[in-house]
Amino acid sequence: SKELTGLTQSGVMSATYHAVTPYDSTERVFSFSSLDKAPFFALAGLAADDYLAQWRAERNVTILFMVAFVLVSSLSSRMLWLFFMRSRRDAERSRLLLRGASDSIYILDARGDLLEASDSFCRVLGYTRSELVGMNVSVNPPAFFPSRAR
Repeated sequence: SKELTGLTQSGVMSATYHAVTPYDSTERVFSFSSLDKAPFFALAGLAADDYLAQWRAERNVTILFMVAFVLVSSLSSRMLWLFFMRSRRDAERSRLLLRGASDSIYILDARGDLLEASDSFCRVLGYTRSELVGMNVSVNPPAFFPSRAR
């Protein structure tokens, strides 16, 4: 090729260049090197499709994993959102059932703080819900006895 002829005539002892081979019109990367004790050159060429094949396969696998990750993430996010919305709806329904119960019902946490109470519980004690919520059974025991007059 013209490139090889030009490089060898310039006195270069080794080089790498791109060229399109005339017999199959394929782009190749060629490397040549002068053999020290003989007036010969070693020449090797590799087509772009050959040296890019592994990179393309790895790229395709990476794209496949990225698409799978996005799909799994999207589905997981959707499932979590639906679970959250259902839990929220169930919690609201439970809160409304508790508040509207005809019995005196209340919910305490582990420390004894009142978290929620039915309307009838508030009426029996003579407090509003906002006054009762947050009270502690051990700190404010008189509040939990109906002896308080309003």
